[in-house]
Amino acid sequence: MNLEFVSFQTARIGSRLFHDYISGSSVLSSFYSFTPSVHSVEAAVNARKNMPVNRAQLVSILHKQYQGVTISRAVNENIQSLLDENTFTITTGHQVSLVTGPLYFIYKIISVIALAEECKKKHPKLNFVPVYWMNSEDHDFNEINHIWINEQRFEWQRPTPIPMATGRMQPFGIEDFFKSLPASIQEFPSWVEWKDIYTNAKNISEATRILVNLLFGKYGLVVINQDDVRLKRLAFDVFHKELTQHYSFKLVHETTQMLESLGYHAQVKPRELNLFYHHPEAGRQRVVLMDDRIKVLNTPVELLKSELDKLSDEQLNCFSTNVVTRPLYQQSVLPDIIYVGGPAEVSYWLQYKSMFHMHGVFYPLIMMRDSFLLLNPSVSRKINKLGIKVPELFSEESIWQKTHVSRMAEEINFTPIHQTLQQSYHQLAEAMGRIDPTLKPTVIGELQKHIHSLKNLEAKYLRAWKQKNETVVRQLREIRSAVYPVGEMQERHNHLWAHASDPEQFIAMILSAANPWNLQVKVLEL
Repeated sequence: MNLEFVSFQTARIGSRLFHDYISGSSVLSSFYSFTPSVHSVEAAVNARKNMPVNRAQLVSILHKQYQGVTISRAVNENIQSLLDENTFTITTGHQVSLVTGPLYFIYKIISVIALAEECKKKHPKLNFVPVYWMNSEDHDFNEINHIWINEQRFEWQRPTPIPMATGRMQPFGIEDFFKSLPASIQEFPSWVEWKDIYTNAKNISEATRILVNLLFGKYGLVVINQDDVRLKRLAFDVFHKELTQHYSFKLVHETTQMLESLGYHAQVKPRELNLFYHHPEAGRQRVVLMDDRIKVLNTPVELLKSELDKLSDEQLNCFSTNVVTRPLYQQSVLPDIIYVGGPAEVSYWLQYKSMFHMHGVFYPLIMMRDSFLLLNPSVSRKINKLGIKVPELFSEESIWQKTHVSRMAEEINFTPIHQTLQQSYHQLAEAMGRIDPTLKPTVIGELQKHIHSLKNLEAKYLRAWKQKNETVVRQLREIRSAVYPVGEMQERHNHLWAHASDPEQFIAMILSAANPWNLQVKVLEL
């Protein structure tokens, strides 16, 4: 297995805000607490100790969530270790993606496992528990209802028209999804095992927990389902302050303005009230402010602010967080020191620091998850044969084929022709301009006409070369398709089954190459 590295900027992953953060730009120092470096772990641990959580309640809730699930010794020990004040969590969060969804779901979880192992090596007297925070209350079904294999989309048809939390959905019709997969996939042992998990689960949250535990339990990964009134009761202050004092809108908005004044694009736009409400008939709906009360859109539900101090468990469990308040929720119940996310997550966490401080919730070290590009032997051979350098794989599509076809078409090199043409005309313009200054613009105008004509000739030549060298063009298309299937980056598109029949071996291979502290894309030749 060969491994190469490419910077996130070269790979065109993330915004300028993200790139400046991971590079340690001093301009952003007031927007975070810890630099994304292994050297920040000790400082994060010491700061976390000053902001304890209710460990006993957390462990009790986790044991109840895992009832009926066979867990490994490593998971059980990690849950129990959370009672110890010297145990800390390293967390990533994600929706309940169907049968793990795109590859980056796997990469996020592998990242927290790798970080926990590395932190333990650096700090042997402390314990570090990798956590997958299951965002089961999101209702964006279209984001999680499909997978891609070899540029083919396979979809689970919506079992209900109601925009309900995807984790609460029952797996009606899920067998049709599994049967629609290619015959070659249905021969995988994992297909049979995963189908049984989903068809026998009471809902998608349960199926996701069982599947993730199957894949990562041996590494001690702890899965936490946020859709649990016992957890919400632990985080009651987060929900109550959002409903009654609305800190998040003001503080995130102020931070957003500060970032935008520095020329950055804000990832998240906060709402006046950043919560949703689960309604039995209308599904998950936004909560809005109305004078002395709150109202749930598209429902008759209204609550006076005076009634919010003593919400029953039934009422509290109806509320769910959004992209702004979810980080507060998870950090208020976990002894977390590191949160691991994708480039968009890293960016929007930088909008939240003042909100965390106002709530008195620990603001963790924010890390980018590991990112991989997988190249199978056939694609690697084509890359080597055509002399393509790994960083060039990430170039924009508009220049991709032109660059590499031009490299192969050595019979005519248009670059020096362009240079000679421009040099000659500029010399002519200077000479004629000395005689009559009005002639200089005329010469430059003629130059632009000839440049345009030359570009047309170059395009015609490249088209003719492509027709003559269709094999090379086809190979270039195959390489491009491997890196950006259907125009989307591989890790955000492909499912695990597109690369491996054995998920356990695949995960072990990726984990052996994982190192989130190395803030670059890892290009793996399988």
